[in-house]
Amino acid sequence: MNYKNNIRYFTKENVGKFSIACWVAVAAGLLVYALGGWLWAYLGALFAIISVVAAIVTSTMSVSDKEYTASVVNAEKEFNKKFRAFTEEKLNAHNGRGKAPVALDDEKVKFARAYLLEGQIMFRVGHDGRRRSNKLVMTAYYADKTAVYLGYQLLSMTDESCEEIFAVYPYTSVESISASRPESRPSFAEYDTVTLKLKHKEEPVTFHMTKDIELDNLVKLVSSRITTDEE
Repeated sequence: MNYKNNIRYFTKENVGKFSIACWVAVAAGLLVYALGGWLWAYLGALFAIISVVAAIVTSTMSVSDKEYTASVVNAEKEFNKKFRAFTEEKLNAHNGRGKAPVALDDEKVKFARAYLLEGQIMFRVGHDGRRRSNKLVMTAYYADKTAVYLGYQLLSMTDESCEEIFAVYPYTSVESISASRPESRPSFAEYDTVTLKLKHKEEPVTFHMTKDIELDNLVKLVSSRITTDEE
């Protein structure tokens, strides 16, 4: 991952705006060159040349929304690849010799992504109006009859820090699951905090997950399996 490039996305926002202004100035200079007398034509051409140089230099310094999003998409692909490999390994951990491997059911692989918008982050509202930060929250789960397979990463796009969970939670080991939005979280944040309480551990498992239908489905599914097991 190009950390320096991603850092520029958050720190060189005004450079990008200046670059656009330079290209507008180029057009203005060419217009003066075309319509003015010899002196104005000379000044217009000089102004246009200076603006072109400034525009080219500043363009190389700025990073667009599209470029940063491409970096995010690559991170998502790596995370999904890692989660699928983890889940397939666990599903086949106890396969006997000669037994056909268990294949993932693609329809059961659920993925969600959001930008962390609290704590120590780098933040920007892009030219497209979307809020982005340098902390990427990625969550995936796969539920079968006996357990839920969970993958989670809180990944920094600007340095090597990463918090992650890759684990299997049998329904018989789960006491409860819930999702909540703390008051300290911005109202426009697109994620909630999931709390998974285990029967034999004092500290619960907590992670962020995008607030959408898949979060609701995860909570409902695990809750229903817990109830079934208890009965």
